[in-house]
Amino acid sequence: MDRSRPTAIPRAIVVVLERDLVDKAKSGDSVTVTGVVTCRWRPVVAGERPDIAVVIRANSISVLSDQASQIAITEELREEFRAFWAARAGTPMRGRDEIVASMCPQ
Repeated sequence: MDRSRPTAIPRAIVVVLERDLVDKAKSGDSVTVTGVVTCRWRPVVAGERPDIAVVIRANSISVLSDQASQIAITEELREEFRAFWAARAGTPMRGRDEIVASMCPQ
């Protein structure tokens, strides 16, 4: 982190995995993490600015490469997708609204 600017954004953030989350991913995996962002104070040194590290305590983790291998897109599904959007070619927002309503009914 560039310490010359107090608002510098870190290039990496430590993610803390506990209990069953520890074995969900390995080094180098692309993941999606859901968690709580917290700050961790580093040891205080007299005469220096306090140093704070941004840390995420993970609640869940999904390995992206695992998700891609589990999705089977058949030709029938492709045709259903094409037909859905062809029927709504003039009103794509209505098509989007139908999809959202099917997953998030109110």
